[in-house]
Amino acid sequence: MNDITMSEIAADVAQLNFMRKDPAYLGLALSGEVGELNNLIKKELRESHGFGENKTEEISTEIPDILFYLVAIANERNLDFAKMWHAKMNHNELKYGRSIVARPYICNCKTCFGLRVANSEYEQVLGGGFITKRRT
Repeated sequence: MNDITMSEIAADVAQLNFMRKDPAYLGLALSGEVGELNNLIKKELRESHGFGENKTEEISTEIPDILFYLVAIANERNLDFAKMWHAKMNHNELKYGRSIVARPYICNCKTCFGLRVANSEYEQVLGGGFITKRRT
């Protein structure tokens, strides 16, 4: 398998995103790509009624388009996609009561930070935003 990192994807998008459109354009382009994906899924759903067809190949071409515009939006705002991912996964683990994995970044919302402090299960390392499991 040829794995790719988010950093590599971000670099590809930065190089290929020659348009450098305003953020509104990127948002509209993202919406258009999501619409194209949903249209293919809708066409597949017709299968249950005998009218649809398998759209897996076409769907496989829309997903990278969606990721392209998501990363383009992040790049335009100088956001770190990997950092956002880890923070959101930490947030979801707390929100849905799942066991917490020590990920490198925390969500900055008051709920996540407050729960970690209240549980004394995690601590924020100054300067890095990293979470480490507190040894007891």
